[in-house]
Amino acid sequence: HGRMSMYLKIKRQKQTIFLHCDPSDTILTIKQKIQAISKVETGDQRLLITDEKIVCDENKTVKECKLEDGAIVALVFKKAQDPPEWEEVDIHLLPKAGEDGPAGPAGPADDTG
Repeated sequence: HGRMSMYLKIKRQKQTIFLHCDPSDTILTIKQKIQAISKVETGDQRLLITDEKIVCDENKTVKECKLEDGAIVALVFKKAQDPPEWEEVDIHLLPKAGEDGPAGPAGPADDTG
């Protein structure tokens, strides 16, 4: 099989959904899988790449969003209010091992690219 199965960790608040997908799946496909679990319409979901808080374009594929196997994606739902707002990203990321809070030992920063 040429298809490579992988999974994403979809996090919303204290809930984590482990979602199997393929790199060629679109974000919309991921939202449809979430809809089956959470009963929330795809249009009321927003997936964000946790590091940059970038909203995933639902026309793009998992691969195009540079999501790798085991990647953590933040999920927010649209609030039922007028005008509708989106939830804040509220996920509890554990600090990486060996880091002591935000002021941990940082390697040489290379942001010039």
